[in-house]
Amino acid sequence: MLCIISHQKNLAELSECAKELEVQILKIGKVFSVRWVASSQRAIRAVWESYPALHSHFLKASLSSANNSKQKSVFSGLNKVLTSVDYLLNLAGVADAVQEMGLLSEALQRDDITLPRAYQLINRSVRAVEKMKDMPGKHLKEVMESLEKGNFKGVTINPESTKGQVRINLPQFYQSLVDNLRSRLFALTASNRPAASSQSGEFETLVSEIDILNSQRWPINVDSPWFEGEAKLEQLCKRFRLSYASICEGFRDYIDNGGAEIPENLKPVVTAVNSLPVTSGDCERGFSTMNLVMSPIRSGLGIERLSSLLFISLIGPPVHLWDPLPYVTKWLTTHRSADDTKSRKVDNLARQGQRYSSLWDIF
Repeated sequence: MLCIISHQKNLAELSECAKELEVQILKIGKVFSVRWVASSQRAIRAVWESYPALHSHFLKASLSSANNSKQKSVFSGLNKVLTSVDYLLNLAGVADAVQEMGLLSEALQRDDITLPRAYQLINRSVRAVEKMKDMPGKHLKEVMESLEKGNFKGVTINPESTKGQVRINLPQFYQSLVDNLRSRLFALTASNRPAASSQSGEFETLVSEIDILNSQRWPINVDSPWFEGEAKLEQLCKRFRLSYASICEGFRDYIDNGGAEIPENLKPVVTAVNSLPVTSGDCERGFSTMNLVMSPIRSGLGIERLSSLLFISLIGPPVHLWDPLPYVTKWLTTHRSADDTKSRKVDNLARQGQRYSSLWDIF
């Protein structure tokens, strides 16, 4: 459906329908594949918000004299699918799941995310999806109420089943999503590795060991020496091959000050824990940046220059914190100059977060 409406002619007609219905068509972006579209929050939200415009577009196209009989038949079939009960229930059920996964994905991509916090967020999302098996989500509830009225967003619903349209077993779909979340995210190895299932318990052990560094998770009125916490700390030090003796002393000082300040001799294990990668977000941002830098127009870039541009783009300081004078001076002393005034100006003066502030001083 989305592949058909992404054609330039159909997009123009769809925009006209949207103007008539005073509905804003949400941009979907590039359609990579049918499977990608089905799991894209942006695509599902676009269909959900632009539902009346899609119906109007398909209806007009199925009756338009500008289209041949085959095209009319295609648009008529699309309209029947769009207004069918099965399609609406499927759309709403998947929209609820994808929305929850979208919230989790955004939270996991934060710069300050830690492994225990990620574990907490994932567990929360798992519980939310499990509840959807017994209690309809926001989108599904809206569709179920619309079915009782016989119309959805002002569009009359077709009560008859459409040929070839299969209704998703939503409880089974949600349970499968929960199982996949647990198998993929609660392990120390990839889910397709033989040892993945046996290491799920080890992952929970690691999280419980890291939790002792979070003062908010300590027992009430805890005081040093806290032997249970020190036992977990010792195991954590073994994982990172750190000296336990000095770190244990720092941990006791940390408890004595109520978690107000991390002692110096405790910082090695804290730094090691914070360095654990939670998601592949940084890697994906690197690939996205490389696609922008290594465009077809700039395909002649060498590996060394491409690497330098990626480094600056990913962890370089914001413009207002960067002193260009040393670089400009060096550039001019080597008798290089440029008179290009068409370079695009930087839109944002400040980059969110101070994640790489310690590296910016060396520029």
